[in-house]
Amino acid sequence: ENTFHPPHPLAERGARALAAVSHAERRLRLSGRDVARLAPLAAEWLLRGATSADLREALTHGLPERVHSPAGITRDRLLRKMPDPVPTAVPAPRPQPLRLCTGGCGRMMRPVSDETRCRDCRLNAAGASDAGHATTDGAVAATLRGVAAVRESLRGGRHPLPSRPPSGTVTAGY
Repeated sequence: ENTFHPPHPLAERGARALAAVSHAERRLRLSGRDVARLAPLAAEWLLRGATSADLREALTHGLPERVHSPAGITRDRLLRKMPDPVPTAVPAPRPQPLRLCTGGCGRMMRPVSDETRCRDCRLNAAGASDAGHATTDGAVAATLRGVAAVRESLRGGRHPLPSRPPSGTVTAGY
């Protein structure tokens, strides 16, 4: 036990906090040796974001009238009432480097995942591929009619909603 252990970085502050409690509360009179032994626990409190006032409150609140072992009850309270560790923040992922759009527009873009074209070029390409599909199924047609009606009503127009198809007609959405 004669090996050298470097002190906890906040052990000195923890020792000062314990000494202050010991001087202020007669039932918790600690020797210099007791303070030195308990200082790493007090330092852990401080490392977890507790203040000296938090430490004092945890050690003195609800003390019995007679304390037979001030060091024992102090150690017990330091361990039992230890605050939760401060959560460590996960570093945000680094953004992708800027890249030239391969869609032919010549814009620089910051891709998400494995994108190679900017938003406008992707939309243009999607529009061109949709133009090649002259027919749309019933669900898509019904959705497009509904979207058009909502847009018209939001613009203040009195465009009536499309009427229901005759009964017996099978269409998606009705």
